[in-house]
Amino acid sequence: MIIHDAVAGDFVINTGLIREIRRVYPSACIVLVVKPNAFQLAELCPYVDEVIINRGKLSYARFNELFTDYIKLAEKLLPYKFDICFSLAYMAETQLLMYMSGARVRISYTVYAGEFDEKSFSNTVLFNFKSAAQFSTHIVPRINYRCHRVDMAFSMLEYFLHAPVENRDLEIWYSPFDLNVAKNFVGNASRPLYALCMGGSHPRKFYPPEKYAKFLELAVSDEPTATFVILGGGKTDLKSAETLKSVVPSIYEKNVIDLTNKINYRQSAAVLSMCNAYIGNDTGTMHLAVAVKCPVMEVNCFPSDVPILDYDSPAVYYPYGVPNVIVRPKNALPECTADKPHNAYGCRVVVKPHCITQINPKILYDGLNFLKKRIDENNFKPLYVS
Repeated sequence: MIIHDAVAGDFVINTGLIREIRRVYPSACIVLVVKPNAFQLAELCPYVDEVIINRGKLSYARFNELFTDYIKLAEKLLPYKFDICFSLAYMAETQLLMYMSGARVRISYTVYAGEFDEKSFSNTVLFNFKSAAQFSTHIVPRINYRCHRVDMAFSMLEYFLHAPVENRDLEIWYSPFDLNVAKNFVGNASRPLYALCMGGSHPRKFYPPEKYAKFLELAVSDEPTATFVILGGGKTDLKSAETLKSVVPSIYEKNVIDLTNKINYRQSAAVLSMCNAYIGNDTGTMHLAVAVKCPVMEVNCFPSDVPILDYDSPAVYYPYGVPNVIVRPKNALPECTADKPHNAYGCRVVVKPHCITQINPKILYDGLNFLKKRIDENNFKPLYVS
């Protein structure tokens, strides 16, 4: 069994490990357990025999509800009599589910509470990382603390099984139907074709759409035939697209294909496979771009004057294995300055765009030109620009 108990973007980061586990165990029955928001990406995975949805809802106040959900899921998992379970998430509750599955060998990572800055069920007095470690039979240590999450995933095979990783690429799996949907939307678009994503999991990751509009003005003045296809879903993405339309209506009409809330994750991946580059926030869609080998210009909220620690987002979640540029604010705003404790995103303000709003659209324009050079050089090393 492979348990992935996190969001869609984190699932993409672990797709290479899923492939490698199948390579190491070619005759095994492999069951993949995922959260509902990752099921769409997992259901066409060719390396597993079955995908099961974990509908247990994390509750900070009502542990009993989560435990009841896990008992119901465990009743479904126990009859498999799993020999090995790999836990690909870092939460204590994932370790609990792994134990309840009845797997004889239970493999997980070493997890440090310092990596989690927000209120976390895993860090409560009721149930913490130290106690959760007892649910594993084998724990993979952090040999290199400042390594990308993709490489950390592969360390499960390298450390526990002493198995070399044959291929470190990520993957995404979409159907011929998904590809046809993508072709119908962007197959005849003028080039270059850029994906644009203005959403994210936290408001602090949102670069203002008004500033993306100014960036589009600069980009289109340089490349009049460029097409920007807007990806993403949800009310925030729709609102951002509407703002973009109101600020630069002529560019929106001539140079934009707005697919907000029109296609799903797999179809978005198919669209990204046709794009010259991804431009946008730190999102699951960005990791989809990486999986289809689409170069990335990421707009990141981590200020340049705040030191990046080993487990901070720019150090461990940068676009993996593709030419990339990470554009960051030059300075932290007063609430987030370097002399104050910071979190994995550098910006301490969660409820609204904050440090990221300082990035000048001209810097994005320069970042895109840097990205073009790195594509020509086939250079995958992260380049941070501010």
